[in-house]
Amino acid sequence: MNRRRTFLLLLLVVAAGLASRLLHTGTPLLDKYPGDALYAVMVFLLLRLVFTRADSARLIAAAAAVMLGLELFQLTDIPLGWSRHAALPVRLAGRLLGTAFSWLDLLAYAAGLAAAWTLGRFSADTAGAASFRGGRLFSNSRQK
Repeated sequence: MNRRRTFLLLLLVVAAGLASRLLHTGTPLLDKYPGDALYAVMVFLLLRLVFTRADSARLIAAAAAVMLGLELFQLTDIPLGWSRHAALPVRLAGRLLGTAFSWLDLLAYAAGLAAAWTLGRFSADTAGAASFRGGRLFSNSRQK
């Protein structure tokens, strides 16, 4: 997928993620974890924008590593401290990073990255617009 389409998809993912946090159903499973899954997809798409020629399997692995790192960082309580800071940008950074470690968050991240992988394969197979040979997801490269 070219940068423009990746960027538009990124905007849609961010909008859906924000909507998942603002619209509440009363069910914790539906109120929290779709946003977490979309957070991981957002990281994947950001990596796709930066590393345009990278293999999707590597980008998925890199996004998983970033998400694991962010979740483990929450164990330090630094983001929790930031979320209570007087300065608004610091508070927002704390909220964006999350404040409490959860194994369920890691499962949601994995589900989001698995969905990105699967949708990329499906779109490549059905639309014929992208090559998935060699693990390339959301790519515009030509098959050789």
